[in-house]
Amino acid sequence: MIVIPRCGAASGRLTFAGWASNGASLRRFDRRGAFVHAGFGTDFAGSVLPDADQKADLDALGARLAAAQAKHTPPREVAQRALASGTRYAVEIAVATMVGFAIGWQLDSWFGTKPWMAILFLMLGLAAGFTNLMRAVNREAAAVKADQAAAQAQRQEGE
Repeated sequence: MIVIPRCGAASGRLTFAGWASNGASLRRFDRRGAFVHAGFGTDFAGSVLPDADQKADLDALGARLAAAQAKHTPPREVAQRALASGTRYAVEIAVATMVGFAIGWQLDSWFGTKPWMAILFLMLGLAAGFTNLMRAVNREAAAVKADQAAAQAQRQEGE
């Protein structure tokens, strides 16, 4: 890092372009040579501390941010239900594919047509798995729409 030495305006002491370092951290000094920290008002030692009004404003902002995050964060049980549904869908596709392959493998051993029946039934099992997936997703989507419609109706009745 290149630093440019200059003389402080009010104090006449040598600073490095308004910055000083102790090897571990950089400190910023203003033109008077007072230590500046984070850009708020200064305390008795010249370092910066927020005044009471700023602290109250920051606390109010923090409370509003927490309320907004709580409003837009889904409840934990909703997230767990979504994870369970996703896992169930993945297992259904995998099991349908494996069952299709196993049926094809067995048919190949009976008819001596290796690997054609295994490939064919693997594809059929995969298609069956995705068909089941689409049915389950459509069922859940219909249930969610019904729940939303019921909630909307309750809100309109309350108004």
